[in-house]
Amino acid sequence: MIKDNHLLMVRHVHDSRDYWTFPGGGIESGETVLQAAQREVLEETGILLEPIDLIHSFESQGNESHCVLMEPPSQWIRPSLGIDPEEAHLPEEAKMLRDVAWRLIDEVNHHPIIARVVLEARSR
Repeated sequence: MIKDNHLLMVRHVHDSRDYWTFPGGGIESGETVLQAAQREVLEETGILLEPIDLIHSFESQGNESHCVLMEPPSQWIRPSLGIDPEEAHLPEEAKMLRDVAWRLIDEVNHHPIIARVVLEARSR
């Protein structure tokens, strides 16, 4: 999800933390990692992207996470804040998903996982 030196990212507010991360979530029954990545990006950003390949996996806080390289859109598409279906019943101020944007890589590349994923994506 790299386009013209920008990453498609979502802003989360969770456990007193406010941070930007990649769109994502759980893998539903019968889904592959690539299918789940495509669905989660669509749910959270309103953009349908084509998954290319799994580029990085890691474990964090007992959860396994996967980063999937997605085909960038041929033209700029403005993302729209989507929903996390598990939080649909919550009031806005209690939802974790708060914003979505194309973020300049240099603004977010300080995080080690983001830096590693960018490096992996650019090497393909």
